[in-house]
Amino acid sequence: MYGLNLKMFQKIYIVYGDPKNQCILSAKVRGIVINADREKTNKYSAYFTYNDIKFVRSKGKVSKTLGNEMLQCGSVDNDLIDLEEPVAINSYAMHNWPVFSSKEKCIEYLRRCK
Repeated sequence: MYGLNLKMFQKIYIVYGDPKNQCILSAKVRGIVINADREKTNKYSAYFTYNDIKFVRSKGKVSKTLGNEMLQCGSVDNDLIDLEEPVAINSYAMHNWPVFSSKEKCIEYLRRCK
């Protein structure tokens, strides 16, 4: 009904960091939030919350403080899941970095970022 791209407790992969030194992180979906439009236009927005964030890999050396810089939870808009083309994203902390439903989709996306 809402065209959601993820399911509860699903393992996800996050592309985190600037394009020249991106890291791949894993996490688990812990919540789904759907916001309905008050104007009765049948429009809505959806986002997912996640936690249990773990480092998977990086293009280069990772700073020893990476773990301290990351929050232990985050969220992502439904529109930023399984992107096929690189997009400019304004992200902060662990919110709205591109998220992928499989490690393979994540790696394909990173190849297109070159």
